Amino acid sequence: MKTMNINKLSILTSLFAFLFFVSCSMIEELEYTVVQDPLQMHGGEVTLQINGKFVEKGINAKAVAEVTPVLFCADGNEIPFQTEIFQGPKAAGNGKVVPKEGMAFSYTNTIPYQKSMAEGELKVMVKATMGSKELEVTSPKIADGTTTTPLLMDLDDQVIVTGDNFVRTVIWEFPSYEKAVECHNSKEYQAGWSLAKDTTKRHMQIVEGFSTE
Repeated sequence: MKTMNINKLSILTSLFAFLFFVSCSMIEELEYTVVQDPLQMHGGEVTLQINGKFVEKGINAKAVAEVTPVLFCADGNEIPFQTEIFQGPKAAGNGKVVPKEGMAFSYTNTIPYQKSMAEGELKVMVKATMGSKELEVTSPKIADGTTTTPLLMDLDDQVIVTGDNFVRTVIWEFPSYEKAVECHNSKEYQAGWSLAKDTTKRHMQIVEGFSTE
């Protein structure tokens, strides 16, 4: 048995390694660095940016690798980002050719935000093929689910003028108590509140287990 080592998943400053054993070595080593962890939602969309690298002889000259980042959500949903295809210099296909000496690459993909994305783990699924041989593997977690603080700003971006005694009740729903506290303590929320606190009286409560449905 030969060793297939798709390893060194670099998450910011952390490094993870994992080994896979297959009958034929197709991918030796692949590195990932996630630019933003956890992911963030802006304007109803989530953009994933990954900087990666195939090391020298990181992919077999005749192999093709389909690389797909997937967000495994806490509610069971699996939300894939766009698949990127890489191949060795002697492989047939239209993927990005990885030379023998290795290659750095950048990956960017934007998808619509879904409620399921608030909690979950981003992993990378790799499907490698070479002739009749095929291998599918999934990496450990490389990033956390989506921070939705900007969504709260979007909900409140309309200016309404109705006099000095205008009272408004706003309900924000979070997937968990911890996410609500995280939002309140975030620099984005605190920056917004610093602009309003001199002209606004606020009464805030966090109610655990309440639903608007």
